Amino acid sequence: MHTATNYYLFSLAISDLFLLISALLPEMYRIWSPENYIFGQTFCIIQGFAAETSVNATVLTITAFTVERYVAICHPFLSHTIAKLSRIVKFIIAIWVAALCLAIPQAIQFGVEYDVRDNVETSMCSVVTEGLFQHSFEISTFLFFVGPMTLITVLYVLIALKLRKSGKQCRISRSSRNSVAQKKVIKMLGKFNLL
Repeated sequence: MHTATNYYLFSLAISDLFLLISALLPEMYRIWSPENYIFGQTFCIIQGFAAETSVNATVLTITAFTVERYVAICHPFLSHTIAKLSRIVKFIIAIWVAALCLAIPQAIQFGVEYDVRDNVETSMCSVVTEGLFQHSFEISTFLFFVGPMTLITVLYVLIALKLRKSGKQCRISRSSRNSVAQKKVIKMLGKFNLL
């Protein structure tokens, strides 16, 4: 059970559980009472922070797992030196620290927004500030979607090319072995025919 893959899967499970715990209760309440957000300003910020942290950790974990798969398939000798479990644990800890730190700019922009419609006051947790971190969501989109998706796509294309190339080499060596075997069989049959 102590493999790099299982460690990455455990990290993904923790991030999913983190998102589920932080978002399920408020979302279920919002379905029954969409007009009022009763959890308050602090919980709204914590909920935004938890959601952003979870998403960041998920994306970074999947990216790290893809890099590890690329190294294992395309550079197997290098894989033995960097794929030690202690190093994987350090990578996962670094992923979570980065996810927590990079979630702060989005989290502090969340708050409870109040509105009056038809003499009925409504409230909801959403993005309310556009000050210091005005472009943080755009930056986050690039850091946690465009960048990782591009890297993952490139790495999987390189993996596919490597596997295709090794498959061709395997077929060539198999066909050359078959031709050698066929020649041996022909020589053997020739010897039997001479007898």
